[in-house]
Amino acid sequence: MRGKNFKFIALCLGFIMAMGLFAAPAAFAAELKVINIGQTSDVLSFDPHDQNDMGSATALRHIYSRLVKVTKAGEVAGDLAADWKISDDNYTVTFNLRKGVKYHDGVEFTADDVKFSFEKQKTFPKEAHNIAMVDTVTVVDPYTVAVKLTNPAPAVFLMTITHVGCSIVPKIYTEKMVADGKSINEFPIGTGPYKFVSHRGYDRAILVPFEGYFGTKPANAGLTIKIIPDDSARTIALETGDIDFLVNVPPVDVRRIQDNKNLALDAYPSTWMEFLVLNQMKTPFDNKLVRQAISHLMDREAIIAVAENGQAVPLYSPIAHGQVSYSEMFNKYPYDIDKAKALLAEAGYPNGFKTEVMLFATNRENTAVIMQQSFEKVGIIMSIQNMERGAFYDATGAGQHDMDLGGWIAGDEPDSALGPLYRSTSAGDAGNRWFLRDPKIDQYMDEAKLPADMSERRAIYAKLFEYMIEEAHTIPLYTKNESVARKANLVGAQLFNTGQHFYDQLHFE
Repeated sequence: MRGKNFKFIALCLGFIMAMGLFAAPAAFAAELKVINIGQTSDVLSFDPHDQNDMGSATALRHIYSRLVKVTKAGEVAGDLAADWKISDDNYTVTFNLRKGVKYHDGVEFTADDVKFSFEKQKTFPKEAHNIAMVDTVTVVDPYTVAVKLTNPAPAVFLMTITHVGCSIVPKIYTEKMVADGKSINEFPIGTGPYKFVSHRGYDRAILVPFEGYFGTKPANAGLTIKIIPDDSARTIALETGDIDFLVNVPPVDVRRIQDNKNLALDAYPSTWMEFLVLNQMKTPFDNKLVRQAISHLMDREAIIAVAENGQAVPLYSPIAHGQVSYSEMFNKYPYDIDKAKALLAEAGYPNGFKTEVMLFATNRENTAVIMQQSFEKVGIIMSIQNMERGAFYDATGAGQHDMDLGGWIAGDEPDSALGPLYRSTSAGDAGNRWFLRDPKIDQYMDEAKLPADMSERRAIYAKLFEYMIEEAHTIPLYTKNESVARKANLVGAQLFNTGQHFYDQLHFE
């Protein structure tokens, strides 16, 4: 009898809870869990001013804050800055800073940190381009800072400094680290939603929530960023539960993930483009005819098939489809072996030449193999050097390459998206691995900064792209169809077409 009564009570309680008539005590609320994120590449630096790669950015945008941030609607909103005022002549932006914001070590954030961070950033080539238009930074008082610009283009400036490379670092802490012969790369401290715990190179980085964060608190118990370079291994890790969220979905596994009821795939418009870089400091790539010939040797359909399993769109413009400055460009260089032969002969290389391409990642090696087959048809003998990521960036930044296969995720602001790739001042480690030093490119980009109307700016960028394509200054290949994957009951990711996703609100339903 007792057993039957117990069963009856249990059934009643079950019915009441199912109908939502009985609230579970707080002790039984869903437990916050650590989210395991799988990505291709490691964090190369925890100093936001000494990096320019997606692997590092995943951690940095959660550890640090910027003065302003970009919203899902593509608008600039306050972050460390409560608000700001633009001077009548458009040369000065005065920021009113949030009060009471604390760094992870408990020290208060002030205007001195903004001035220090911008001046520090100017000394690091990888991120200096993002504040090249900053003339002076003046501390008005502890919570007010005035930034004077070299050009009257405050809208460009505001959008540009949403970039993770413009993160604000603590002056006192950073100076002490330097005085001790160290750097914030060893143990970073910011004002972001997460604190740094540890980093095991080429394995994982561990972050935990910062209880004193000034914004919305994280909805999870922490982020563990796991480094899994191998494509198939990343997908298997998601399937087996070793990771909960997959940043770089291998194109070959898209259908496999979609067919798994325990997983979900989220696609988004991408600004990720892949391209071939020709080092124009080296012969024969300083020859326009040679660059044009190679442009005719790019079999984009075949490259997309093997490199991205068809999950990409051919690209002929110097910027990706998802970027606001993108304009549809006529394909001046269709795949044409005979045309390439004729151009090489005209350039003085009728029998081709020997060269080498540097790269990292499997998909780019697959691209190189297709290129190799096309090159052989015109007498170009190309060797392939697949390198470790850090070594690749060091070598190409120093100009040691003939060619390289690279990729770039453009930001929301066209100037900061294009500047690192093509400006003369960015030649080398800052991103311009073509070592382009073309005054006409710089002039177009300077002109495009000034109009307040984006349609006017797009018209100038279209002229820039037309010129660059004629000169074969860049050889774009394709724009990726991008997506992330997750456990089906994991929600809360904030996805951006630039790939600068935020994971602080990830949680299990």
